[in-house]
Amino acid sequence: MSFNLKIFKRKLWVLIGIPILTVVASYFLISKIGDRYKSTAQIATGFTSDDAVKLNETPATPFDVSTNFTNIIESMNSVPVLNLVSYRLVIHDLEDEKPFRTFDESKEKNIIIDDKALTKALGLFKQKLKDIKPLNLYDPQDQQLFAVLKGYGYDTETISKDLKIRRLENSDFITVDYISENPFLSALTVNVLCQEFIRYNKTLKTDRSSESIEFLKDLVDEKKKLLDEKTAALNEFRVNNNVFSQSEETKNKIALITDYELNRDREANTINRLEFSLRKIENTIEVKSKALGKANQQEVLLVNQRILELQRKINELNSSGSESAKGKLTQLRDELQLEMSRLDALSANKKAEEEFRQLEKERDNLRMDLQIAKTNLSSIDQSLRKLKSDVAGSASKQVTTTELDREVQLATTEYMYVQDKDKTAKN
Repeated sequence: MSFNLKIFKRKLWVLIGIPILTVVASYFLISKIGDRYKSTAQIATGFTSDDAVKLNETPATPFDVSTNFTNIIESMNSVPVLNLVSYRLVIHDLEDEKPFRTFDESKEKNIIIDDKALTKALGLFKQKLKDIKPLNLYDPQDQQLFAVLKGYGYDTETISKDLKIRRLENSDFITVDYISENPFLSALTVNVLCQEFIRYNKTLKTDRSSESIEFLKDLVDEKKKLLDEKTAALNEFRVNNNVFSQSEETKNKIALITDYELNRDREANTINRLEFSLRKIENTIEVKSKALGKANQQEVLLVNQRILELQRKINELNSSGSESAKGKLTQLRDELQLEMSRLDALSANKKAEEEFRQLEKERDNLRMDLQIAKTNLSSIDQSLRKLKSDVAGSASKQVTTTELDREVQLATTEYMYVQDKDKTAKN
């Protein structure tokens, strides 16, 4: 007992000195960091609200909303937007009486920056900010501008280190956080980022909208030209073939022919769609059938038994409290983890079999639907042949007239639709 006390007294300075040294070192390191200030800004995206003007009535899915948020966050973090923020911050420090930072020549030693160069850079930064133009580091002039940004610590890489952009959970807002040595710099950065992103995004959308409007204008002209051609062809055929009247019976049969032809087109489209879906699902079944391994029920039983045995042994070693059992306990836990992984793999295989059976069921349903569609198409073709035979002769001219009429109606519908889209886009 006396011997242990002597050892304790001898090591007492170590036990006391280490905590004190740790506290002093921590205080010294923290004091060297200096004060840091965080500012936060929020912008509403409108992705979760339903009050926007839409060109289509398709509702947004949760996946669409999530993708929109991801895209806008990535856009806010992009180099073009951060470049605009860099321009705003360096312009502030170059022309304001109370700059946030001063130029540090040690950060960029390859290019010499003097007061004259800084004055020239101010004008160039303003022009690039106005034109929303990024830096081209292959251009010697832009290399000098980048050196200025680097010297002030406003280059995109430096800014992004202390910048955090995220969606406020389950809300319509995106939060922007920035940390710096100056509270006003932090506040200006988050505000500038939101402002410049909105300006950048609006410019992009305006350019895209202009392209869309130009495309719609060309499409309207094209559809108008097609409508005029179809109308002229119909009028010319009526005049040349003296087709102005027909019996009520012929009218009814021609109307039936038109309906049957529309039904035939629909059935043909249905057959094409079903055949494509069938080929696709058959290919999927073929791939899954090769990759699918049959789950061995006996193996599942053995793995479960092995897991129970390992758990029993682990419980016994835990209860013993023996120091010598720790190594064995680690080995048993590793074996238990391995067996649990094997059981998960066998369970996943079973789930894959259920998915495979569901695919086979969908394939059989597609085959049945395809057979029904082909039967319907055959029936429609037979009816069409009979009707066209009945109205052969003098009525054949009227059939052509009806076909031309239908083309005119279709061209009119397409023209009105595109014209409406053009007006909506302009609005």
